Amino acid sequence: MRGGFGPAVGGVARLGARAGLHRFRWDFALPGPEGAGGRGGSRGPWVAPGSYQARLTVGEWTATKPFRLLIDPRLPADGVTEAVLAEQLAMSLKARDLVTEARRLVARLGDIKGRAAALTGVDAEKARAQPRLAALEAKLVTAATRYPTPMLADQIGFLYSMTQAADQQLGRDVYERYDELSGQLAGLTAELQKILAEDLPSLRALP
Repeated sequence: MRGGFGPAVGGVARLGARAGLHRFRWDFALPGPEGAGGRGGSRGPWVAPGSYQARLTVGEWTATKPFRLLIDPRLPADGVTEAVLAEQLAMSLKARDLVTEARRLVARLGDIKGRAAALTGVDAEKARAQPRLAALEAKLVTAATRYPTPMLADQIGFLYSMTQAADQQLGRDVYERYDELSGQLAGLTAELQKILAEDLPSLRALP
């Protein structure tokens, strides 16, 4: 299945349209968490063994060929089956999407902080909101200090990396930690909405 545990790079396959032989190497990777610009980045999870299709399109012509991705023959001896890898992939995709949600919240918080600082004529709003925004950021973003305690966004990123560390049966602690972190992220998202509603009515219509 995997050629080591390094980063995988996902994306859409693009080949030249000139006549002749072309080669494309699939790394088994799906897109990673959303990055800058709202696009999927690298370090996406590997797909599970199973049936897939390769489709080649040139102009209006399309050809599709089925194939099967096989499990590493060494894995079943360790109790790692295709079903186990499918479950691992499902959890990894959930963790990947949680990373994306956390990154979106960090970006939105930064945008709101900037807009709040730029408000004019509403000093009372700024005085109320800025300490609350700073406190929220301290829970979400790891401080830039020498020995920082990882905060929620980085904790979610660590969980995501754990789901991809190897082909394996994920323990119950991974699922429990996902539930815990996703609940905390939902709480911080609601807290930001509350700050907007209570302290920054001028910015309440933010997208």
